Amino acid sequence: MMAKDKTRKTKTFEDLQMWQEAIALAEKIYQITSQSEELSRDRSLVDQLRRASVSVSANISDYIELRKVTTTAA
Repeated sequence: MMAKDKTRKTKTFEDLQMWQEAIALAEKIYQITSQSEELSRDRSLVDQLRRASVSVSANISDYIELRKVTTTAA
């Protein structure tokens, strides 16, 4: 984990290490599922794995954007 200045505010969700790692996870899942002959036989499993992996980063970004809206409205 990289040491960061605690006073620096995150500008966007793309700045978050957890979002970046979620994107890397999704890329790895897509790579694995496209290269695996065994997985290619089960299209529904491949689809579920891919949708779940993309969902992680989407949920992080949704939460961050929602927090921005609620803190600026308060």
